[in-house]
Amino acid sequence: MRQALLLSALALLPAALPAQAEVTSYSMPMYLNDRGHAYVYASFNGLPDHPMIVDSAAQQGVLPMSLLSSLALDATQLDTTTVTSATGTDELTEGIVNNTTVAGASQAQLEYIFTDMSGLALPDGIEPGLLGHDFLSHYCVDMNFAEHMLTLTPGQCDSASMSALNVVDIDSSSSLIRASAVFNGVAADVLFDTGAHHSFINSALATQLRGLTVTGEEQTKGLTNKTQLRKVLQGVSYQLGSARVEEPKSYQADLHVFNQLGYQDKPFMLLGLRAFRQGRLVLDYVNQKLYFRQ
Repeated sequence: MRQALLLSALALLPAALPAQAEVTSYSMPMYLNDRGHAYVYASFNGLPDHPMIVDSAAQQGVLPMSLLSSLALDATQLDTTTVTSATGTDELTEGIVNNTTVAGASQAQLEYIFTDMSGLALPDGIEPGLLGHDFLSHYCVDMNFAEHMLTLTPGQCDSASMSALNVVDIDSSSSLIRASAVFNGVAADVLFDTGAHHSFINSALATQLRGLTVTGEEQTKGLTNKTQLRKVLQGVSYQLGSARVEEPKSYQADLHVFNQLGYQDKPFMLLGLRAFRQGRLVLDYVNQKLYFRQ
């Protein structure tokens, strides 16, 4: 048994492609579910396409238990692992999938966590999975919400084509995408999570900010099905690179994973998709850049 952090450094960063190399990009429709998650369709070991949420904060992929029997994995490909999600820790089944294909972009021998994903079921009842860092980090990941398209390009992004977008430096050396932002003069670390609809700030950051309005309280549930209380916020804004970002709705919670990442007492934000849903997000793992347009 081993341990994995889902919110597992399993993938090496891809090397930059030679300038003269011909690169094939793979584009596909990108959908949004009723919870605001962006998903595409992927095939595993040649099975029919399955919906997968694009999740930059999952260090490895996740598949619903309903796929385990269909994949018919050999016993040597299965194990158990201790998984830390946003709200707790649990032991789950892990398996090696021979082939993962997304619109022609393919990776071999990726490790997936298998768990109950019924809480994220689509209207047709199908439980989606999570497409994580160990797949995404091989590509320039272009999430174009205006055109409802995801484009994967092997290696680095074409920086010249990003000139109209805002840009911020990132660090994905831990298999999580980290950056920094400034909240009314307060500097905070940011973890970028394409698998989250809304953003979360911790209490250490919230207590230093003015103008926040708490509009209610809710329960949040992570991958391990454990729940934690969250406060609903209005009024969160920050400087990300040279751009000012306004969050229409966000949450305050001291999530279990924040402590695991060392942010018990340090200002911190889990940055979700909501503020960018009308624009575009591009992840360049090779050059360590995040490009965006709101």
